[in-house]
Amino acid sequence: MAKRANDHKETQDKLELNFILDNLPSAQHKTGLAGLVFLLDTMQKRKIYPIPEVLEDGGAWKFRFTRESFHKVFDELYDAETIEIESSTKWSNADPIDT
Repeated sequence: MAKRANDHKETQDKLELNFILDNLPSAQHKTGLAGLVFLLDTMQKRKIYPIPEVLEDGGAWKFRFTRESFHKVFDELYDAETIEIESSTKWSNADPIDT
């Protein structure tokens, strides 16, 4: 039986990522970790919330994301914004936005 798109239920509310700096396989992985730490630090300084909880312990890093903080980090990373566009045709399965 084929699965339908609406069969998926989102049940996980938190995501925890653990990294040990010495166990990362390459300089690129270590740079990526540093970039994530830098991004979260700048988000905190600019008062962009919610952000994930960050714990550092002698080269081991732990990040605890909620759904909202995960979404906010990716919005910030990719400079996402909500925009409205005009369309000459109706979008299928979409309700019009009243402003």
